[in-house]
Parts: sequence; structure tokens; C-alpha cells
Amino acid sequence: MRREYFIVSYETDPDAIRAALPEPLEPVGNTVLYEWIAMPDSSGFGEYVRALSRLRRERYSHSRVAATKRAAP
Repeated sequence: MRREYFIVSYETDPDAIRAALPEPLEPVGNTVLYEWIAMPDSSGFGEYVRALSRLRRERYSHSRVAATKRAAP
């Protein structure tokens, strides 16, 4: 597979990162990653480009259970 990556790592104000994270997540450090990825031969989706920011955060272990109704036999 062919991929093109452009990744920028930068430091920012920890309060700005905290403001971007939903509660109860807490940031780890003050580093943010910006990623740009081109995927010209991706299977399933076809050709596409993706860009995103990544924030490091503490692990939060919380289980959510989804209930589904079963059809009557």
C-alpha cells in the first residue's frame, strides 16, 4: 500500500489541551500531534486524505454496556 504522511509535533499550553478534552479525561504533557495522511490505494474507501490532531491523555477505564433487544423466538 502507498501512503504519504506529514506529522507535526508541537508543544502548547496544557490548559488549551485540557479545554479540548471532554471530562473526565486529563491531558498528559503539553504535546499535540497534527497528522496529514494521503491514502491513494485504500481498500474499501477508495482514495482519500485524512487530517487530524492527537492529544495525549490519561487512560480512563469506564465500561459502558449496550443493551439490545432480542427478537422473540
